[in-house]
Amino acid sequence: KRNTYATVTKENNMTLSELESIIGVKFPKKWHEIYNTGAMEWLEAGVGVFRENRDKYLNDPKAFLMLSCDCEPLMFDEIPERIEEVGEWISWRTEHDGAALKKGVALVPFAMRGNGDLFCFICQGDLMDEPKIMLYCHDCYEDEYLMWTSFDELLYECMLQTADPDFGDDITDEHWQMHLDYLTEEYRTRLVGRSREDMYNEYLNLPEIMESIWEKKQ
Repeated sequence: KRNTYATVTKENNMTLSELESIIGVKFPKKWHEIYNTGAMEWLEAGVGVFRENRDKYLNDPKAFLMLSCDCEPLMFDEIPERIEEVGEWISWRTEHDGAALKKGVALVPFAMRGNGDLFCFICQGDLMDEPKIMLYCHDCYEDEYLMWTSFDELLYECMLQTADPDFGDDITDEHWQMHLDYLTEEYRTRLVGRSREDMYNEYLNLPEIMESIWEKKQ
């Protein structure tokens, strides 16, 4: 299948505004706020530039989500292709059991897990004010998927995960502390002053919110 965006994407240095122009969707306000701090410079770079400047980006204390959580942001020049990929997954689902996305819903992937599942903003129209987030599992046809009510909620969960006492990040270092500033005050105050064991225990016991984005089969 031909990539609809192939003629307009590029391998290096794609800004957020360029990405939004290409895909016809404006990212959420919170995403823009973090972007404006310079924390997403490594996501603008593209794979080639990132590899050439790997140490620079890895050691940048403000680099967004350069943490030991299972949520790796997609580089901006990857996102148009990933949108195409999600479209193929949806087509396979429709062919498999006749299900279709709810009317007016579109999915915009922005990060992925190590197993290839994609974190997607649930977009309606060309704007995403404070969209819900879903984890699109690429190899299953379940009716319901993991959901987060907001980007802040997902970021908070990522911070809890990185507190893993055995394999997590040093929660006292500058990089982890910088990420506290990306949270809303509500979530930030829930992390400050807690032990990593306490935070990770909360992560292990978080409830899973499951919702469906599919129209019922006729």
